[in-house]
Amino acid sequence: MKQGAHVLILDPNGALIMQQRDPEPGVIGPGKISVWGGGIEQGEQPIDAAMRELHEELELSVKRDDLSFLGTYQRMKDISNGDVGVYLFIFNQRVDPESLTINEGTGYHLVMADDDLDSLNMTPLVKRFVNDFFARIDRHIASESSTLK
Repeated sequence: MKQGAHVLILDPNGALIMQQRDPEPGVIGPGKISVWGGGIEQGEQPIDAAMRELHEELELSVKRDDLSFLGTYQRMKDISNGDVGVYLFIFNQRVDPESLTINEGTGYHLVMADDDLDSLNMTPLVKRFVNDFFARIDRHIASESSTLK
């Protein structure tokens, strides 16, 4: 099974900075809102692939400590007709999207926790990434508020 490493990035207001994919045929998810990242190369660790992809796609210099592992997912029937195991990370620093140098895709799209994901042009897997991430944030906030009572 092929593998990929993808990264969620937050702006200073808590919105996810998502990649707006190129519309050309042959691109996975052409024209869709997606996450930053890509394939894991032979012999590469998932976190190293995530760091490399952020540098290639956004010119972000990232250290291992800058990323936190969120989970693994499986994308079925990738463009090459094979399943892909996906490692998802979060970049631990808030980023001003205007400061990014975008080398892949046509730009960025901000996604907030209260956005209607069904109205956004995302693959089901990317919607799951976003839903899972914001649900985790909601659980964390609920847990912290219950300990303050």
